[in-house]
Amino acid sequence: MQNFDFYKKIKMSNKLVISSFEKLEYLYRKMPDTKGCLENISKEDGCGGWCCQIQFPQLFYSEFLYIWDHIKKNFDNKELCDAIEQSMLNAVKGDISKGCIFFNKETKLCKIHNVRPLNCYLYGITPKEEFDIRFEKVKEKYKNNLAMILKEQCDLVSVADGKDLTTEDTAKIWNELIEIEKGIGISEDDINDGVGGSYRSPHDHLLFFLMPDNVISGIAGIQMYDDVSDKITAINEIMINIRKFYNVE
Repeated sequence: MQNFDFYKKIKMSNKLVISSFEKLEYLYRKMPDTKGCLENISKEDGCGGWCCQIQFPQLFYSEFLYIWDHIKKNFDNKELCDAIEQSMLNAVKGDISKGCIFFNKETKLCKIHNVRPLNCYLYGITPKEEFDIRFEKVKEKYKNNLAMILKEQCDLVSVADGKDLTTEDTAKIWNELIEIEKGIGISEDDINDGVGGSYRSPHDHLLFFLMPDNVISGIAGIQMYDDVSDKITAINEIMINIRKFYNVE
């Protein structure tokens, strides 16, 4: 793992960050209503939220800060510690399918549904030609990883009014989100999913935002362990101190 400067420089108190929340809300409100997900997720023969159980969305730092504002107001310390622990486990387990840290496996519901990132709004309704390009890249990247579970875009979800999005629609949406990301102070060079980029998983964002450098370095060392059980044990030891800090038994 690697720390990135913008996590230290761009904080919640930044007026540009606070103003970005309204812009994100406006963008999300413009997204088309969908059907099929919540109607199927809890059925006895339904999907069970497999997408959230084995996948996670990529999101920009501005989106994460919007989610963090929600977490501060709505999560208790135990829920926060649980999210931190799952973030650490996701980080050290390599490329194995890991799922989203905000998915509640018991209720089969998202803990941050009302502030979910753009990728969650678009999943299931992204134009096929656009999604297929991304999917082929992911398949190529993980072709030798037998533990990686890959599924195509969910076919249970559709636009409620039947007016499917076009690639022109999604390009406009993403460009608007990128402008919001720039607006909080992220440089254009950092708006990517590469090393040092601001387009990352929820677990990366949470750890880089909350954890001090020594914990980040410790997690990086645990990633190098060969045995998964050793990784889990090491994370459990870190979490003992974190739970004490948050007064969680």
